[in-house]
Amino acid sequence: NMQAGFKVYLDSAKYFLKKDAQKSIEYVTRALEPGQNKNLSKSENSQAFEILGDINLFWNQPDLAVDNYKRSLQNTLSTEVSIKLAKAFAQNKNYQESIATLQNLLKGNLSPYQKVEVYESLGDTYKAIGDGIKSVFNYQKALDVMTRGEVGRGGAAGTLVAAAIAINAYNPAVWGTIAGLT
Repeated sequence: NMQAGFKVYLDSAKYFLKKDAQKSIEYVTRALEPGQNKNLSKSENSQAFEILGDINLFWNQPDLAVDNYKRSLQNTLSTEVSIKLAKAFAQNKNYQESIATLQNLLKGNLSPYQKVEVYESLGDTYKAIGDGIKSVFNYQKALDVMTRGEVGRGGAAGTLVAAAIAINAYNPAVWGTIAGLT
């Protein structure tokens, strides 16, 4: 069963992603190899290139991650992959491309969690280019989505503690909100 083989290779690639880059890449390569009577769907190509991008980003190869996320998006448009692409752009110091990608995402239909991720990434990117005002503004927007209770109590709450510090380390109301989320 070709579909099963593809899925097994990608699952193996994910398993080794943070342990062994070479092994992880080999599994994705196997998943992408054309076999007898085997044509990959756009969705499968998209998944494979997304995982390659994830491997590249984790192992600090943002230029390769950008290329692979773009290839993933050429096959299937995905908000999640677009957010990852923006992060790869920023890690590769392509800050304007990162900002443009994130601002474009805000025009679309995002889940509350995705909104938090996009605003937080904008905050990080503006911080990286030394624009403190826009950085704090975007961290505040992320916090606003959190405090409206649109996002479940998850991993995002922890990352926003840093945003709260950036906004106002001495504002007890902010800390009360964060304490309620964690």
